[in-house]
Amino acid sequence: PCRCGLACQRIYIRGREAKLLTVNGRKFSSTEFEMAMSRLGENILKYQVAKVSSSGVGIRIVPADDFSPKQKILIQDEFKKIFGIKPNIKIVNEILFTPRGKTPAVIDETVRID
Repeated sequence: PCRCGLACQRIYIRGREAKLLTVNGRKFSSTEFEMAMSRLGENILKYQVAKVSSSGVGIRIVPADDFSPKQKILIQDEFKKIFGIKPNIKIVNEILFTPRGKTPAVIDETVRID
């Protein structure tokens, strides 16, 4: 039985949880950022959306050869339209791995992990 006393079957759903980022007092799911980047990132090899302050978001992009400066502006404009955030976009050669060997697409750099 469950804690409420009902003796019916319970269903457990396992899977990944979406990370929530709070930016300027608004909560966004990591899935929202991932969906936006999937529509905008046809010339992007890898990316990482990072919350860098309570009101700031940065996007690190490993560009494909045909990535253009116009795309950088397009991404900023779309993020402003969709999320109300104008991200700082940085072109990089690689996305760093976490200590666990992952390269998460969305991270919160304002949270300190001990």
